[in-house]
Order: sequence, then C-alpha cells, then structure tokens
Amino acid sequence: MREIKFRAWDYDDKKMWKVVAISESIWGDCEEKHIRVCDFDKSPSLKETDVRLSVNYKLMQYTGLKDKNGREIYEGDVLFHPIQGRRKVYYPFAEHVASYGLRNVENGMAGDLCDSQIYEIIGNLYENPELLEVNK
Repeated sequence: MREIKFRAWDYDDKKMWKVVAISESIWGDCEEKHIRVCDFDKSPSLKETDVRLSVNYKLMQYTGLKDKNGREIYEGDVLFHPIQGRRKVYYPFAEHVASYGLRNVENGMAGDLCDSQIYEIIGNLYENPELLEVNK
C-alpha cells in the first residue's frame, strides 16, 4: 500500500510546504478549507517546529513513485527523461480518478509513466515555472 502524503504551494508566501493536516471549518454560512503546514525538513510533533495555517494554496498528492535519485514524485513535478531529452509534467488524469500521467512540455501530448526510475525531478510548476517554457 502506498503512503498517502501531500505538499502544498502557498500562493501568499510563494513557498512549498509539507502538509500536516487538511480540514474544513463551517461557521454559519461561511465554509473554509484550510491546511496545516510546516517545512519539509521539520517534524510537526517537535515543539520548535513552526506549524502554520494556510488558506490560499494548491494541494498536490504524492504519487507513490520515486525518480532515479529516490526523490518522491508529486503532482506538478517537472521530470526530465535523459534518453528522450524531454521535460514532462506529472499531473492527475482527472480530479476524481486516482490515476496519473505525464504531459510533454514541448507539445502537450499526454502519456503514461512507464518507468519512474529513468526520470529525474528537475523542479515543479510553482517554484520553477520557467521549466514550462518551450525553447524555440
């Protein structure tokens, strides 16, 4: 069974966080979804760790796969295929389906991830938007 983990891009702080908890608050007519986050290299259970609340974020799930360097692949990661020399973005096929695939940065074509051990994570959509630019 794969580990269920999330990370989140905080639009306000322009930072990627490790997600500690996901919750929803309802106060009268006001409904608010929010997450608790901390730095990736910190443990949320330690007293000195800054655990924050974020309401303006993009949530990304861990796919259960690792790249050739053993790094965990999340939705939104940009992967490089050394043999094909192509950059591809990892994305969910549909929001309601637990299935993922790759979209080629250069031509937008979609495909499956055959062997994650070939690919290398070179960034993600939020921290490295320049990786989506096509060289002409």
